Amino acid sequence: MKDLEPILNVLCNYQAGLVLSTDEIAILSEWLKDSEKNQQLFKELGNWTRIYMGNIDGNPREYIQGRLIEAEETGG
Repeated sequence: MKDLEPILNVLCNYQAGLVLSTDEIAILSEWLKDSEKNQQLFKELGNWTRIYMGNIDGNPREYIQGRLIEAEETGG
């Protein structure tokens, strides 16, 4: 399994509403180009952020990490 930490950090920063750095934008762009599954996950995370941020139990980072691992295991 490849190192998910760089994209995990970028997705967490994005989800938190932070402005992404040039390096983070490059990481996100490459990750999105990597597969259609990544693009779908990014859309789902955007929807999840809008819908659930006020009603979330637990850690958003753990949720995002779990989704990334799930995508990797299923060939994402």
